[in-house]
Amino acid sequence: MVTPTRVVLALAIVLSLGLLVFGVIERGRAQVPILVSGATILGLSLVGAGLIGARAAYAAGRRGAAGRALLYAVLGGGCMLGAAGALGGAVVLGMLYGSASGR
Repeated sequence: MVTPTRVVLALAIVLSLGLLVFGVIERGRAQVPILVSGATILGLSLVGAGLIGARAAYAAGRRGAAGRALLYAVLGGGCMLGAAGALGGAVVLGMLYGSASGR
């Protein structure tokens, strides 16, 4: 089912991936801040998708649809793992950029 929340999250994930690709291609002083911004937006969007997956898994489990609940739980957990990686990468890149620029 398509909801406004899912559309916004999907759009945020796609645009943040585009921002990450642009940050990899772009060479210059703004490269690392662009990468950090893209990774942060991606991580927060994946957290939202993971929370939606957790809620959907709970609702499917309450209805007795065990297979669907398992699918939602696995997909939501994958989103949360991706969010942890993206946010961790953003923190590391931000710290490295700050130490290299003397901030």
